[in-house]
Amino acid sequence: MILQPYQILVEKKFNEAVSFFNKCQFDTSLLVVAQIEHTVPDPVLLGRLVYFKNVILAYSAWEKFNHQEALDKLNGVKLPDFDANKAFLGKLCHAKVKERYYIADLINNAKRRGDIERKYDDAVARLYRTMELIAQYKLKEHGIEDTSNVPVDKIPPALAQGSKTTSGKIKIGLEKAYLFLDAKGDDLGREFVNDNRLKGLLHKRNSSILAHGIEPVGEEVYRQLSEKIFVFASLIIEDFNRLLSESTFREWPS
Repeated sequence: MILQPYQILVEKKFNEAVSFFNKCQFDTSLLVVAQIEHTVPDPVLLGRLVYFKNVILAYSAWEKFNHQEALDKLNGVKLPDFDANKAFLGKLCHAKVKERYYIADLINNAKRRGDIERKYDDAVARLYRTMELIAQYKLKEHGIEDTSNVPVDKIPPALAQGSKTTSGKIKIGLEKAYLFLDAKGDDLGREFVNDNRLKGLLHKRNSSILAHGIEPVGEEVYRQLSEKIFVFASLIIEDFNRLLSESTFREWPS
């Protein structure tokens, strides 16, 4: 069989698009797919792109936390490689309490920023938010639904000083949330209070250029904070390893 010049071009461009996809450069991958669509006359070859394009669009939406849009796109992809992703998104989109899914999702989002893109400030910003969300999830067991609007009578007196809302309620940030848990005798709060290394890593995040300072965050801080947050998430989410696996982005199958 003699290959036509455009067939050789399609194969080259398709491999290029896959390479960008596997590096989580979804917008660039879509641009390459668009080049193929605009230059190739063969509908059979273009048909090969349908599933691939839907996965790119799904992951691009997922990267922006548009989970329902991501699920809608992935549901049209009949490849077993992405079944775990569909299961995760389905549970997240339909869950009444979503924090356990968001925690796994944020950690994987941070891993993509750190492990693939080497954007450690971005990665650590996401990990910090994950650490905050872990506390917020646990606080629901103690009747605190919104850490930005906590009734004063629910806060231990030693922690009651803070920024008040217009309704006279209290806002509590990450550290105070864990101190609250500790004051309630919660093991998660005690773990935080006793972990000086973790508090030091979080302080370095606060000094980063994406938080309150001007110092960039390095790879070592990112990796150490990742390990710490994995431990904290595992303490409160029984099936955390499974959720983490299901929400991990897949490479395009070869």
